[in-house]
Amino acid sequence: MQSWRSRIELASNVAVIVLCAILAFVLVKRYFVAPSGSTIGKTTDRTAQVSSLKGKQIAVRDVDWSQKRQSLVLALRSDCHFCSDSASFYKELVQRQNERQDLQLIALLPEPVDKGKAYLASLGVDISNVKEAALGSIGVLGTPTLLLMDNNGVVVDSWTRRLDEPHEKEVLQRFQ
Repeated sequence: MQSWRSRIELASNVAVIVLCAILAFVLVKRYFVAPSGSTIGKTTDRTAQVSSLKGKQIAVRDVDWSQKRQSLVLALRSDCHFCSDSASFYKELVQRQNERQDLQLIALLPEPVDKGKAYLASLGVDISNVKEAALGSIGVLGTPTLLLMDNNGVVVDSWTRRLDEPHEKEVLQRFQ
């Protein structure tokens, strides 16, 4: 009787240790490691993502692309730490838009507009044009994703994941 009890206890202890190890792995991967496809230190994964979006026409409810020469769509999620980490860059984009009347900045989130506006306000990012849309419906596979659009709603260029400084400068140069 005693040996069965000790075997069950040993098996349950091993199971708890294995589950803790799996949980630790998932948490580290999610919160501390850049996802594969990240542009941090790489350009090959970014290039593959860009080629799939370039030239694609995108429709977003209540957005008239023809009203502005260029539009930059920020596809974000409020639970995306890369999105939150990029807040200072988004502030630069807002400033660029405010300097030019022919540019449009749109924040697109897969959650209600009021929640999206509250999230952006918590970051100190003042984007007035916030829309709700399923990101997958426009071909966005990860966040943050920036889509540079022409006045016909066609993707001219795109950038995925948290951008390093050279890619931020590239976006600023293109969004002018």
